[in-house]
Amino acid sequence: MKSIEIIRDEHRSITAVIEGLRHVLAEVGAGRMAPDFDLLFTMFRYIEAFPERLHHPKEDDFLFA
Repeated sequence: MKSIEIIRDEHRSITAVIEGLRHVLAEVGAGRMAPDFDLLFTMFRYIEAFPERLHHPKEDDFLFA
């Protein structure tokens, strides 16, 4: 069941980035933080790229084979 644990860990990682993004956007929206476009770009890029390149292939190979 190591593969299931890896997939769960990856879900937690993706969730952490999404929650971080929500926090940053809330802080910027409230005027407590200046937009950090490099940070925002990196977070969006992770959310877009990580699942397609590394996460979904594992799900396809181990969960939905």
